[in-house]
Amino acid sequence: MLEIQNWLHQGQCGKLKKQIKGMIAFHQEAASRLLINSISDPRKEADAKVEADKASQLLNFLAILTTIAAGDMELPITKISIEQ
Repeated sequence: MLEIQNWLHQGQCGKLKKQIKGMIAFHQEAASRLLINSISDPRKEADAKVEADKASQLLNFLAILTTIAAGDMELPITKISIEQ
């Protein structure tokens, strides 16, 4: 987990976060456009939902990255022992 936190504090993670934010904006815009078009074509509403779900998943991923970077998340560790 410490390695992931260190990576998240480096500059390359900042680039990744910017790209993710750009993808979120793209999917949100597409969802909005499709929702507007669904007024004349109801089939577009399903496509709008798909785009909105993609944006939502990316937002959740970004939140997880932020939580890990802040040190607020730990991976569960399982210890296995052998007894006689």
